[in-house]
Amino acid sequence: MAQKPKGSVSKSATGVDAAGSNIRVAVRIRPFSAAELADGGGSTPVLEVLGNTILAKAVDRFGLESDYAQEKSFTYDQVFASIDKDSQNFATQEHVFEGVGVPILENALDAYNGCLLAYGQTGSGKSHSVTGELNSNVEKGLLPRACERLFEMVEKRKQEGPMQATVLASYLEIYQEKLFDLQAGTHSDLPVRLHPTLGPHVPQLIETPVRNIKEVKEVLAFGNTNRAVAATAMNAKSSRSHAVFTIDLRISHGGVAGKDMQSKIHFVDLAGSEKQKKTHASGERLQEGIAINVSLSALSRVIQALSAAQGKMAQPPFRESKLTLLLKDALSGNSRTVLLACISPSRTNLEESITTLEFASRCKLIKTNAKKNEQDKKNIARKPFIREEAN
Repeated sequence: MAQKPKGSVSKSATGVDAAGSNIRVAVRIRPFSAAELADGGGSTPVLEVLGNTILAKAVDRFGLESDYAQEKSFTYDQVFASIDKDSQNFATQEHVFEGVGVPILENALDAYNGCLLAYGQTGSGKSHSVTGELNSNVEKGLLPRACERLFEMVEKRKQEGPMQATVLASYLEIYQEKLFDLQAGTHSDLPVRLHPTLGPHVPQLIETPVRNIKEVKEVLAFGNTNRAVAATAMNAKSSRSHAVFTIDLRISHGGVAGKDMQSKIHFVDLAGSEKQKKTHASGERLQEGIAINVSLSALSRVIQALSAAQGKMAQPPFRESKLTLLLKDALSGNSRTVLLACISPSRTNLEESITTLEFASRCKLIKTNAKKNEQDKKNIARKPFIREEAN
């Protein structure tokens, strides 16, 4: 594997370009699972990493290398090879955070909304990449690392000049097309509204003020106890719902001549697509899998419409599911978005891995137009109060 987990972050990676920018796409290849090794998949990856390019080896429908099959090549903004822990090129949780998490934080402190979207088949390592082990310095994921670094960055900004900062945290899940507040402890289906200036939002969602990483972990830990998780043949802790953890950062600079700034960062851990013959799901697990695949199919149709319509007028089917409606701004509006596609290195999951890589390639074609969410206090004082009503 000729891939370096660490690398320089380009200007476009930090999102400082003034014009609309493409969704940034990163791919992470997880280690072999015990089930893959026992299932005859072998310990030799069928994916080769060359810089930011992934080569999928030519194998037939039985997973055997073949002269008649076609090798496929995919290139992305970043590729993280986490296959072999003994390799000098092994991409750790820290490497992934530095590569895709830090730029989102830098954008947020400049008043740009951000979104990290983790996508892949069930058991591909999405939850490990996003959340990881909360109480482990080594294995904690992007989300806790980002929150920890955010508080450090805010304190540093405070030392540079007078400012006040408020951080709010919310946590929700979409389970079988019903939206639940994971902080509420109750299962009341919440609506998603489209506001002319706020974009997609959930009016009744609890937003908890958090002052440090300890309080963020408390919100995460409590929410995770309420999230739908169950065992399948492919994943002992399979997420049965899509989860969205949001950090709302509000900064006010001192003085009448200062600025008020606000940004939201969404960390989206999508439930993985499933095939019943592999998960052996039945009963309630099967119904959950069907609902997951339906919402992911709606997401795929939205991505297909957006990627095919660059420079044209189009109406992607955002309203087909609560997931796509909630992600409307992240995919086509006021946000600087990163897709983290997670895949397996095993030949037994090559078909699903290629499907994920093809989805990620379509996402690379989409442009978003993030705008600074800031306002001069002098202008606020001159403007009359206008009440804004949600649709």
